[in-house]
Amino acid sequence: MLLQEASKLVISGYGLLPLYFELSVWAMRRDLTYAGRADQATLAQFVMPRTATR
Repeated sequence: MLLQEASKLVISGYGLLPLYFELSVWAMRRDLTYAGRADQATLAQFVMPRTATR
């Protein structure tokens, strides 16, 4: 509770500028695709065959 009140007090008086941005990269065969997750967990069940688009 005290941390929440302190955070509100600090943020209310100042803007918030993110200083760190993560970039994740996955390498795989051309015939597979994987949509990256926000938590950066790589789960094999989400690797899918790429749809044929030419």
